[in-house]
Amino acid sequence: RDRRSSFERYREWEVARARVLADRLAGRPCVQAAEDLEVPKDSPATLLLDVDAHLVRGDAYWAEDRIDEAAKEWRAARGLAHFALPYDTLRVGLALVALEGRRGAVDEAARIWTETVGSAAELAASRGIRDPGFWERAIDRRPSGAAWPDRIDSWLQAESDHARPGDPEIGVATRLLGWIGRIRLERDEAQLALMALTRACEATESDPYRAQLQILVARAMLAMGEPGQSRLILEQLRGNAAIELRLEARALLAALDLRLGNLERGVDELRAVLAEAPDDWPGRFETEANLGLADLASGREEDGLRRLHAAQNQWQVLRRHDALIQSLANEIRYFEGVGRMDVVRALRSRLAAVGRE
Repeated sequence: RDRRSSFERYREWEVARARVLADRLAGRPCVQAAEDLEVPKDSPATLLLDVDAHLVRGDAYWAEDRIDEAAKEWRAARGLAHFALPYDTLRVGLALVALEGRRGAVDEAARIWTETVGSAAELAASRGIRDPGFWERAIDRRPSGAAWPDRIDSWLQAESDHARPGDPEIGVATRLLGWIGRIRLERDEAQLALMALTRACEATESDPYRAQLQILVARAMLAMGEPGQSRLILEQLRGNAAIELRLEARALLAALDLRLGNLERGVDELRAVLAEAPDDWPGRFETEANLGLADLASGREEDGLRRLHAAQNQWQVLRRHDALIQSLANEIRYFEGVGRMDVVRALRSRLAAVGRE
C-alpha cells in the first residue's frame, strides 16, 4: 500500500528492478544490474523489497548457470520471508526445488518440495489463498518419487473438488489440475482453465470424476466462444447416471438455447430442471438467475428481478464473487437497454464494491 501511495520513495528501485527483469527476459546480461539493486530503507515495504531483491538476484545468477550464487540468494530470501511473509517463502521454496534438481541433489529437492507444498496447503486452508499458478508449478516441479502430503487431500475435500478422499483412480496431481481448472474458470481465464482440465481428463481413470471435469470443459468452451463444442459435450452428459451432473448439463444446454435465441425451449427446460432438482442442488442459483434473465428478455421484469436478486443474495452469502459480478453485469446490461440510468449507476457502485472485496 505504501508503494502505491508514496511512489516517489520507490521510483529508483522500481526503475532499476524493471531494467533487470527486461534484460533477463531479453537474454541480455543482467547480473551486474541485479547486484547493484538498492532497497529503500526505513519504509513499511523494506522487508518485502529485501526478499524481492534476493529473488531477482537469484534469478539473474540462475540465468547464467551460477547455481551456487543463485542458491545463496534464494535461501537468503527464504530466511527473511519465513516468519513475516509465509507466502513468499513458498514461492522461494519451489525455486529451490528446481535449483536442487538441477544440481542433482534429488533427496534435498524432494525434502524442500514436500515441505513447501504441505505448508502451501495449510496456508490455503487457513487463509483461503487460491493460487492456481503456484500449484501448476508444484505439479511440474515434483521430484520423482516425492509423495504428496496427506494435508493436501483434506484441503481439496474442503474445496469441494468432487473426488473421494484418497481415491487411487484419481490421484492428487489430477485433483489439483481439476481444482486449477475450476478456479481459473471462475476468474475468466478460460484458455488456461481448459489446459488444466484437459490434462486432468487425460490423467484420471475415474469415469465419474472425468464427467465432472467435462462439465467444466464445456463451460470453458462456452467462455471461449465455442458453443458447438460445448453442446457436444453437454449432450453426452445430459443422460449421466449422477443426478447433479445430469441436471447441470441440461441447465447449461438450456442457457445455451437462450443465448442462441431459442427462448421458449430454453425457458421450458430451465423450469423442468428446477422442478426436478432437489432443494440443495448446487446449480439452483445459477439456473434461477438464467431463468430470471429469460423473464427480463420476455418483458416479465418483476419475476426476472425477483429471481436475479434471490440468486445474487445467495452468492453474496457464499462469497461467490465471480458469479455475483457476472449477474450484476447482466442486470446492468438490462437496465442500460431500457434506459434506466439511475439504476445502472447504483448497480455499478455495487459492482465496484464487490470487486474490492
